[in-house]
Amino acid sequence: MAIKRELSCKNLLVALGLAFFLYEVTIVVAHPSESSIFDVTKFDAKGNGKPEYTEDGENSNSLAFIQAWQKACNSIGPSKLVIPKGTFVVAQVLFAGPCQSHVTVELQGTILADPDPSVFPNQELIVFQQVEGATFTGTGAINVNQPPLAADPEKDFVFSEIMPSIKLINATSCVVDGIHSMNPSAFHLLVENSHNISIINANFEATTVKPNTHSNAIYISGSSLVAVTNSQIKSGDDCITVSGGSSDISIIGVTCVAGQGISVGAQLDGFHPDYNVKGVTVKSCTFKGTQFGARINPRPTDKPGEVSNIIFEDLTMDQTQNPIFIKQDYPPIPDKPNYAKITDVHFKNIRGTTTSNTPLSFACNKAAPCDGIEVIDVFLHITSTIGKIANNILSASCANAKVLFSGKHDGLNCA
Repeated sequence: MAIKRELSCKNLLVALGLAFFLYEVTIVVAHPSESSIFDVTKFDAKGNGKPEYTEDGENSNSLAFIQAWQKACNSIGPSKLVIPKGTFVVAQVLFAGPCQSHVTVELQGTILADPDPSVFPNQELIVFQQVEGATFTGTGAINVNQPPLAADPEKDFVFSEIMPSIKLINATSCVVDGIHSMNPSAFHLLVENSHNISIINANFEATTVKPNTHSNAIYISGSSLVAVTNSQIKSGDDCITVSGGSSDISIIGVTCVAGQGISVGAQLDGFHPDYNVKGVTVKSCTFKGTQFGARINPRPTDKPGEVSNIIFEDLTMDQTQNPIFIKQDYPPIPDKPNYAKITDVHFKNIRGTTTSNTPLSFACNKAAPCDGIEVIDVFLHITSTIGKIANNILSASCANAKVLFSGKHDGLNCA
């Protein structure tokens, strides 16, 4: 019996030792060690606020960022790329995958775009391409420091050729958390052909917020399962655009300041060929001084498309010109009808102030009238441009649209 007890004790000690070993291994795998943290300054990046170039004329900071990324990307187990405090002037930086494991890019300092436009041949600044499970986070900032381009109706313009500050393309299960982006030349963030993307606690701001400048904030194209939450966005154009080929998009707890609100269905030149948008939820968002609030505006297309299963809920308007707006032909193009069918759209609990006597507009066409439009509990007060409450006689404009009003809405109905 004594021998059996001794063996049992030895077995228990072996088991405990194995468990402790496995615990230690788990800790090492779950948290990057010192050897898996890559500081860009160790690759000769300089945070002195000046452009630095190689003998071949390449931006040396960009090369250092890419070299640090390649080391992090090829590490076994989780790794971290650190951009420390300082101002790093960079040209295009491509963070390309696939990687061995999860990589976190931590921005502690400031990324400033190189003032020389010739070093951006692809019109891109920070790009995550074909990456799975990456995180871009930190308390630093990205500053393109370029004035937004003015819209010129006399010139052909391809939106895909203007530079996003951050671009995710063919990315999966990635997170953008707490990033501060300033003064974009176009988009703060472009999400293209990606899946399962989370944008959290973003602070995107443009110094210039003049109407009809291409200072979009977040543009989502051909992507699915994208969530934007708890973010502050100030822009001259769209706060968030959900364009063709996108599905299962959620926008929750976002504040849009100035600009043109949240747009669903807008399709810019050069992006995804699919014009369908299905499954968008916009909830608990605030619009301050925006031209539009909840907007659906598919572009004229040469083939049928559908914008469906859209929910705008629990929204606050603060002197918003057009709180609820659907325009099927946007912009109207002669001899080019819009075949995008708009259906199954719900506006619920929309409250606050507007500067328009007609805060609800549903402008659809005879070829593909809108149906399944539901408006529930809309409480809006008209104010002057200085915020003083004016008369409160509201109306809705409806053309070729089947709109069902219910709940409490002070008699608001189609004119």
